[in-house]
Amino acid sequence: MRHSISKELFSYWNMLRGTRAAPERLDIDPSVIRSLLADTFILDHDSSAGYPFRLSGTRNNQLFDRELRLSPFLNLWLPQDKILVRQMIESVGDSMLPQFASIEASSGQRALSLEMLLLPLRHHGQSNSRLLGCLSPMTTPDWLGLMPIGLMKLHATRILEVNPFTTSLHPAFPLPRERLPVFERRNNGFTGQRIQPRQLRHLTIYEGGR
Repeated sequence: MRHSISKELFSYWNMLRGTRAAPERLDIDPSVIRSLLADTFILDHDSSAGYPFRLSGTRNNQLFDRELRLSPFLNLWLPQDKILVRQMIESVGDSMLPQFASIEASSGQRALSLEMLLLPLRHHGQSNSRLLGCLSPMTTPDWLGLMPIGLMKLHATRILEVNPFTTSLHPAFPLPRERLPVFERRNNGFTGQRIQPRQLRHLTIYEGGR
């Protein structure tokens, strides 16, 4: 990922999920990521409807010069790329692993490079239900926002591997220390079993790890 929006949104998602494969939709606090909201969106994992937008940030709407909410996400892509985009979305939902993509679009003779991040979300405990994402232009030309971009072209995608037993923190989104899990370690590996602490006066003691 190259864009700061993608990096910050991924960091926030990663903090929320903790040791889970993905966070719940209701875990997201818009006030915490208010600086990112204009570039973010949430998709409904409904392939028959083209994965419609549940929410769409203002800068996303400005890119296409229209309100995107409830419109099909697949309709924003060139016909030859729709199958690849569908496969990307299904892969995020099935594997519960994030993916990002480099994209190109144009407005008339003007080309624009963008970066997209797709993150899995659970909704009422169900996977393959929602996706959190962001779509960010890599540059800000003077015409951006004055005229819509055309259909997008997918250049490359990449899966982001995440470890379910670790949480990568971002300084902007600190995780309270009491939420940090401790796991038992044996033979240079983690068993996946939590170590239950015990209190001794003012100390919190973890036994069994090394």
